[in-house]
Amino acid sequence: PPIRREGLAAAAKHLADGADTWLVRGLLDSSKSVREVARFFLHRSGRMSDFAAYYRERLRAHDAPRQLASALAGLGETGGAPDMPLVLPYLEHDMPTVRQASLRALASLDLAAQLPRIVGMLRDAAPSVSHAARRVLRPRVGQVGAAALTSVFRTAPHAHSRFDALALGVSLGKWDSLPILLE
Repeated sequence: PPIRREGLAAAAKHLADGADTWLVRGLLDSSKSVREVARFFLHRSGRMSDFAAYYRERLRAHDAPRQLASALAGLGETGGAPDMPLVLPYLEHDMPTVRQASLRALASLDLAAQLPRIVGMLRDAAPSVSHAARRVLRPRVGQVGAAALTSVFRTAPHAHSRFDALALGVSLGKWDSLPILLE
């Protein structure tokens, strides 16, 4: 990503209009920093300003999973709470990378409203999705509470899901984490 980011910035500075193709392609890069550089130079040149609309269109185009994941990440970075209905269906996608990107986008768009749904994603069959849910929930673990985490720990069919619930439960604090530790 650092090389792609610097290459994109150099092309934008030295090629001006000739870099448009690369800049638009950079909007769907897997790296957040590359997407940010692409958005910066497209906005600065006046060629594009509504990036959320671009990402919404990419989601409607039903691209390959890698592009879908990047479009979801981009929408999470540039969209708002009204974009939630576009993101929600991708929580059930076949590919874990798309579910993971959808989860992160939900957290970026409106974490408080989606907290129960994200807690449910701890039960995902793919470890990468469960781990992503844990990382998203860690700053708000107090809002999740020991009861919800203990429930995930008891009912999750996968060891990685139980581990993620336990890891979050331990970060609750001494007395609040006691129920999950006893479990």
